[in-house]
Amino acid sequence: MVYTFLKKIITASLVVFYRSIVVDGKENIPRKGPLIVAANHPNTFMDPLLIAAFIKQRVGFLANGGIFRNKVLASVLNYLHVIPIYRKKDLRPGEVANNAKYFDKTVQYLKKRGTFMIFPEGSSFYEFKLREIKTGTARIAFQFLEETNFEKELNIMTVALNYSEAIKFRSKVMITYNVPILVNVYEALYKEDPEKAVRALTAEMEAELAEQLIIADTPEKERLLRRIQKIYADYWVGDRRFKAKNKADMEVRVALSKAISYFADHLPIEYASIEEKVDRYFENADSVRAAQNLISQSYLSSKTRLIFLYYLLGLVLGFPIFALGYITHVVPVSISQYVSKIPKDIEYHAPVLMGVSTVLIPLFYVLEIWWFDDTFGNTLYTVLFGLSLPVCGAFVWLYRTAFIRFKKLKTFLSLQKHDPNYIESLRAERQSILKTLQEARHLYATARKKESND
Repeated sequence: MVYTFLKKIITASLVVFYRSIVVDGKENIPRKGPLIVAANHPNTFMDPLLIAAFIKQRVGFLANGGIFRNKVLASVLNYLHVIPIYRKKDLRPGEVANNAKYFDKTVQYLKKRGTFMIFPEGSSFYEFKLREIKTGTARIAFQFLEETNFEKELNIMTVALNYSEAIKFRSKVMITYNVPILVNVYEALYKEDPEKAVRALTAEMEAELAEQLIIADTPEKERLLRRIQKIYADYWVGDRRFKAKNKADMEVRVALSKAISYFADHLPIEYASIEEKVDRYFENADSVRAAQNLISQSYLSSKTRLIFLYYLLGLVLGFPIFALGYITHVVPVSISQYVSKIPKDIEYHAPVLMGVSTVLIPLFYVLEIWWFDDTFGNTLYTVLFGLSLPVCGAFVWLYRTAFIRFKKLKTFLSLQKHDPNYIESLRAERQSILKTLQEARHLYATARKKESND
């Protein structure tokens, strides 16, 4: 009951924290165990929370043993079925890891038809990369099957997490639940050569995740990919279906990362040409502070001045609501932002920000409602004030977004007035890059098809 209650609160917090959560392959999730969920791990605590939010059954976790140092936190984690795994850096000098007993604990969990989650990369780093998959997941799976004489079926479901900006509030994330791998099919190989079976199962999981993730294996590729994603920022604006648009956006990011890597490895001249085009374009756009969405196709035929006036009118009329929302939220939000930056590892910023905000904002709502009722002594007004708090809080973010767009439009109109040819040249550059990238994706798709046929 407590797990269900916490899950609902966390799910609501996730929906607020992320601008869009695209869930793909939800139909692939088994309704009961034994099941191992194996996922990539770019964003510490956010990763398990997001994955578990869409799995109906209770989910146990394998987590870094370092977070069990605090006895109070350890008791909470034990209640939530979190099982520690100790790495070298989680141990104090002289301590020796005894992970065998925790592996046994996960096997017992599976024997009770449980579902538990593991991150086989072993650690969390915010980067466009899939680190080497450790063999621990496969070893746990085969230990379970061996102890049950391969009479029970065991599935491993890989889950791919793709973030637009993993550590930022109101960013996008796509969760892909893949068709579960039936580990029992490795029975003959395991009985013949256990180590070979472990490596084969691990390789299958790694290949499945690598196929669906945004991957850039060098800082240069990551920089290029991030810039290309900005160019594509408004590319799907014509699609009115919100969820479909966001899914397409994330899928394009994955496809582009594959195409970029293919060009870098097989067509270095073409890769260098793309990199040069993109760098030159951003140098020209940044020099006049031209936002990508203003240079995009969606503004070619729009009435930009009319949009500017709409924003101006909206900002003037909406200011009283913004002011109320800002005053009632500035303290808890500021504290949350300050606390979120305390951890040195940026991978902890997002979960700390969401966790602290989830506690502080409702607490401040209670205090503000109490103050309002004590000050004005009118029950009806107090109820209305209480109901207005979350609405005004959400409006602050909308107002902030509108204000940023208003400033960008102002800069754009000023530039368009003084040098319209420069804007047109940027638009032409952008269209040329989009065309080149489409050709790159086509070449990559053709090459992949040829490889699969061979």
